[in-house]
Amino acid sequence: MDTFFSSLNYYIQFLIFYIPLGLIGIWRWSVWVFRKVISLFYHPPKGKYQTAISLVVPVYNEDPKTFRLALDSWKINKPEEIIAVIDYKDKSSINIFKKFSKDFSGAKLIITNKPGKRPALVDGAKASSGEIIAFVDSDTIWSSKIKNKIIGPFADPQVGGLVTRQDVLNPDTLARKLFKILLDDRYLFEYPFLATVSDAMLCLSGRTAVYRRTAIIDEMNKLEGETFWGEKMISGDDKSLTNFIHARGWKSRYLKNVTVYTTGIPDMMSYLKQKVRWSRNGLRSDSKILLSNWIWKKNKMLALHMLDKFVSPITLLIGFSYFIISLYLGHWQFALLIASWWIVSRIIKIFPHLKERPADILLLPIYIIATLVIAVIKIYALITINKQDWITRWDKSRLKKFSLFESFFTYTATFSIVFGIFFSVSLYHNAIFETTPQKTSRSSEAPIQNATSNQQTFSIFTPEKTRPSENELENISLQLSKENQSDAYGYYIIKTGETLPILQQRFNLSSTEKILDANTKLPIATFDNFNEGKKIAISIKDLRNPLDLNLLNKVAKPPRVDYDSSTNTIFVKEGGSISTLSKINQSLAPANKNLLEQTAPGEWILRANLYIGKDVTLILDKGEVDYLKLKSDDDEFIWLRSETGNMLFSGIKITSWDEKNKTPDFNHNNGRAYITAKNSGRFDIANSELAYLGYVGAPKRGGPFGGSYGVSWKIKNQGLQDRLLTGVVQNSDFHNNFFGAYTFGTTGMVFQKNKFYDNIEYGLDPHDDSNNMLIENNLAFQNGKHGIITSKRCFDNIIINNTSYNNRLHGIMLDRNSNNNLVQKNTVYGNVDGIAIYESNKNIISENKIQNNVRGIRLNAGSQENFIQNNSITKNSLGLYIYNQANKNIAINNSIVNNETGINLKNANQNTLLDNFKSTENRKDGRVNNDAYENIIQ
Repeated sequence: MDTFFSSLNYYIQFLIFYIPLGLIGIWRWSVWVFRKVISLFYHPPKGKYQTAISLVVPVYNEDPKTFRLALDSWKINKPEEIIAVIDYKDKSSINIFKKFSKDFSGAKLIITNKPGKRPALVDGAKASSGEIIAFVDSDTIWSSKIKNKIIGPFADPQVGGLVTRQDVLNPDTLARKLFKILLDDRYLFEYPFLATVSDAMLCLSGRTAVYRRTAIIDEMNKLEGETFWGEKMISGDDKSLTNFIHARGWKSRYLKNVTVYTTGIPDMMSYLKQKVRWSRNGLRSDSKILLSNWIWKKNKMLALHMLDKFVSPITLLIGFSYFIISLYLGHWQFALLIASWWIVSRIIKIFPHLKERPADILLLPIYIIATLVIAVIKIYALITINKQDWITRWDKSRLKKFSLFESFFTYTATFSIVFGIFFSVSLYHNAIFETTPQKTSRSSEAPIQNATSNQQTFSIFTPEKTRPSENELENISLQLSKENQSDAYGYYIIKTGETLPILQQRFNLSSTEKILDANTKLPIATFDNFNEGKKIAISIKDLRNPLDLNLLNKVAKPPRVDYDSSTNTIFVKEGGSISTLSKINQSLAPANKNLLEQTAPGEWILRANLYIGKDVTLILDKGEVDYLKLKSDDDEFIWLRSETGNMLFSGIKITSWDEKNKTPDFNHNNGRAYITAKNSGRFDIANSELAYLGYVGAPKRGGPFGGSYGVSWKIKNQGLQDRLLTGVVQNSDFHNNFFGAYTFGTTGMVFQKNKFYDNIEYGLDPHDDSNNMLIENNLAFQNGKHGIITSKRCFDNIIINNTSYNNRLHGIMLDRNSNNNLVQKNTVYGNVDGIAIYESNKNIISENKIQNNVRGIRLNAGSQENFIQNNSITKNSLGLYIYNQANKNIAINNSIVNNETGINLKNANQNTLLDNFKSTENRKDGRVNNDAYENIIQ
């Protein structure tokens, strides 16, 4: 009975210790839920108002490319003025703006020798003439068609300023990804809440802060001369201006439906320094405002919101202190519960961001750590609140630096506060548990020692099972190698009117003798019965003969060109003809020549669909074309398509093109220009760049003609058995397409030395029945899903010497009956699965370097008889994962080392895993579930 009450007392004390953490959690989440519910009632302000707007842009040491892109984005919105106030030392920006001024009459340049952003804003505002003044950072990119939306809310005469949603232009580094999460939390949650409950925003951010001239012009001298604790303020101008207009009774608004973009700082160290500066700005500004009368009279919700931001870092560090103490005391369940809650709660909080970028869920551990670091930064910022700096707007020589003593004091004070939070939680623990009996007697230790001495370690290895012989394994490997490309031919069914010379020209064969009887594999003699329906074969080697500009018939008959206005399509026909853009343009009627127009030497724009008919060859070569732009905007987009024709692109660039914005079409959601080779023939690409093409398709996946994904080779579903489509693609870049490159039913294609990156879905996607391909020496990286994938009956392909990294899902994937393929000597890292094999059999996976993925190699969904040999599988969370009826696979002589877990077998049977690693070569050897049986692991 004494033992019972002692245990009960212990658990009560245990519960009392964690109650404060639970209460803090309830408090913080009640506040969050309240804000979230309120934010759902947000509606963007509307209004019709026409007036002049002036952009004032302080510039100091801006990246030239970014500055030029920003200028162009502002220009297309047609403001009345763009006033750049540029530091006299920044010669590059001065020259860029002077060139820009030649094309924009409203450009005004002010060269200043006054240090700092505040004087630049003052000078620019005073030089402006617009009724509306937009203060814009020099690295901020505007979306198109936002001018009227920005001006509209000023129809309310009480509105003095507004701020738009802000986003990161290209979140390609860890710092930029974390910054985007922060911006999304602020502009998708925090600001909609404030805009619903208050007429005052927390801050009209300086990236784009829009003001009514009369609201701020009398405050500009005050802005330049503002001080804090006797020191002149350098940064924090946006917070100051925001507070100035609120103090005078003006309202501010938030436009969630208008987005501007910033490049963001690329490296983590600079990003954290930026957070220090922002935290100081916020503390200086908010502490002053909270002592003012106006905020408590008119904007109590904003005041409470500011107070809440003061408290949040403390509560976050209290939670972290509980986590560390739980680990130290061995309260594993509570430590796991805290960590799990962090993950779940952060998923909930940043869910709007994850809807847009679901792969960023992998950043959650880093994001959680970053929030803790930022909590410490906010405490450091409080200690150093009067320190002034600016990492992008000031020369370092202009800044006052801490002395060694001051640095030591600030770091020590910050550490003391953080440690004080931890120490307070520890003291509270000791106060609660000081009456808990100590288990130090011999009688209480003895059972633990006995339990430890009797513990048995379960091994995943099966030394007792019979090992296959070396000869047996070698024969399996040789048999699979023979089956790979065992039928190295492409097949075709003769159609009405076709002859040997026509087919020779269509597939670019060196002679008609390369056309073989499908059964005998012997050349078809010219006197043979060459009737419709006859099946022929062409060897893969002969199909891999790309079109050569020097060998094409220069005196071939001219093409026949027609234009159909009802479909906005240019038709190019006449079998055996060779077409170029110049020939097509010359053949168009005078009224239609604008449909295909040369706008500058080597630069063309296509404003109508272009159809390349049967046995016509289209040549796009750098001798005539440097850049072909395909019309594509919110209203209309066009396609370029061959059907049983040939195309050669050599040394050129092709993108979609939005003529209004003078940029490629960045929006694929409402359709976008694309290129397709269809049915039979060949499409060869060399030394070219194809970008910003393709969309998901309509009315069903693949589009009305198929292959709308960007750059595609596609045979109709019903034509897989009687058509032949091929091509050679070398030394080319495919980026920012819906799919980088896509094939469907092709035979013998070659993809060599290409780059596939930043595509919406996949990098390179050979799909249904694509076979006998050589995919070699390519780079596939930063694609929205997989780097390289073969899917649905893709067979006898060789994927060799490629590098696939940092894709959101898998590096290389063999999907759904992709059988008898060779995946060899590839380098794969930074993906979810390095190599994934799904419902695919008899593939050879050998000599690949697979590291730093979530899983090295994955086999599942009934994948069988795959041979995995001599791969280096290191530094992954899980080396080899075999599950879900992936049976009878062999993995031998792989180096599965330095992974968190070596192997995992789950519902997978009769697999043979030999000589892949020794015990202790991974952090954990692995796990074999009870539903995985008859596996040999040695």
